[in-house]
Amino acid sequence: MKNLPEEIFDNCLTLQSDSGQAIEKPGELPTSAGLILFADNQNLPILLLSAANIRRTVKNKLAEQKETTKKADLKSITAKIYYETCPCKFRLSLEHYKAAKKIFALNYKDHISFVYPWFIEIDLNEKTPFFSITRKPGLKKTKKILGPFCSQKSAAVFLNTLEDAFKLCKRNDLLRQAQSRLVGNPQRAAGCPYLQMDACSGVCDGKIRPQEYQNIIKDAFEAGAEPAKQIEKLQVDMQRAAKDLNFELAAELKKKIEKLSALKKQIYPHTNSSSIRTCSKSSAKISAQHSQTNRHSGKIGVGVYRWTGDLEKLKIIHIDKSAKIKPFDLVRLCSPQAAQGKPQKGKKKIQTYAVFVMNFFEVIDVGDFVIDDFEKSIGAIENALLKLNSNQQENCDPSTWFDSFDFTQDKYAHHKPLRASSTELIERFSIVSYFLYRTKPAGLWIDASGGVDRHGLTRSFLNTD
Repeated sequence: MKNLPEEIFDNCLTLQSDSGQAIEKPGELPTSAGLILFADNQNLPILLLSAANIRRTVKNKLAEQKETTKKADLKSITAKIYYETCPCKFRLSLEHYKAAKKIFALNYKDHISFVYPWFIEIDLNEKTPFFSITRKPGLKKTKKILGPFCSQKSAAVFLNTLEDAFKLCKRNDLLRQAQSRLVGNPQRAAGCPYLQMDACSGVCDGKIRPQEYQNIIKDAFEAGAEPAKQIEKLQVDMQRAAKDLNFELAAELKKKIEKLSALKKQIYPHTNSSSIRTCSKSSAKISAQHSQTNRHSGKIGVGVYRWTGDLEKLKIIHIDKSAKIKPFDLVRLCSPQAAQGKPQKGKKKIQTYAVFVMNFFEVIDVGDFVIDDFEKSIGAIENALLKLNSNQQENCDPSTWFDSFDFTQDKYAHHKPLRASSTELIERFSIVSYFLYRTKPAGLWIDASGGVDRHGLTRSFLNTD
């Protein structure tokens, strides 16, 4: 039988021998963040968790219970502490997920929790397609997906805005009847209040043909994916209508623009600059004011749609603090100074930064770098984005994407030919979206769906104070 803990973790602290005698103490553990596994004297896993301080967490867990509870006394059954330091919070979450799947197999969900995002999906292959809100989108070639959304409420408000702006049918039951060749049946649609108020296009009543409704649905999806682009187009059409003295059409377009403006992506919150360099006081103040206002008003928060768009096109760059290393350890990071045999003077440790490039289907760990090598890291980021693009072109059907992580190999072996199920894709992306929508997300998160601006990326990283 394989010793899974020793395959996953590089470090182990033995607390008890087979006879139950104490050998080592938790005080010898590091104080940095990392992954911890409690194991018994047969090396069977007991508890897996991530911690901001390994030593403190272990001491607290092994503290003697003063009161009788239903929880197991870890101190009496724990013989070994396996641990791995990992200062980067996002990388730690990914490592926790991989370790849980490898150690606990089918029961891994009992040892890790997921905060699933919400999505809006639509199957354009249907005769009369309709949008639906879900946490588990169907990864089919014919389906288009908008997201992610931080809550069901934000997804519902978003969809309601699209329905109002484009007069989409809000009665899915009538649309399903339309798909069953009941299009043009006035008796079935007569009782619909939206049709009576002229709040929908009336495809179920035969006012427009299904082909026309499909075109409206496509326009609505494009507006949801890129609201700003659609608004610019509508503004041009509105000005043209006003110039042609078609004021009724211009007024209708103006109302549509006003509704779609609520979907435009906002600025805050998307970074926690203090976790990288120095937090901008003005940015923190503005973000705090928005959070407080939205908390009291109950409205959807500013920035809630920042990451919402066509899920197939979503690309994200993440940069955050990693380990502090000694100057001579720069060889590991291929520093120019170390490569030239010129070690840096002084004993002060140097801060490194972890870089990730990702989309819904894949997470690429680009590696760690120091500030002096930031230009080199941008090249690595661009290469990773190209890899995402090439994978997307080679695999048109999202359900055939390869998994980014091979749980049967060593922990940094990426891009092995292990196919990821839709469940794995959604679970891993739930980790990504959890960081995206936190009030104070760890590190820097950048939307790279439209590519990378080298100067903008450098400013975002270096000019945060």
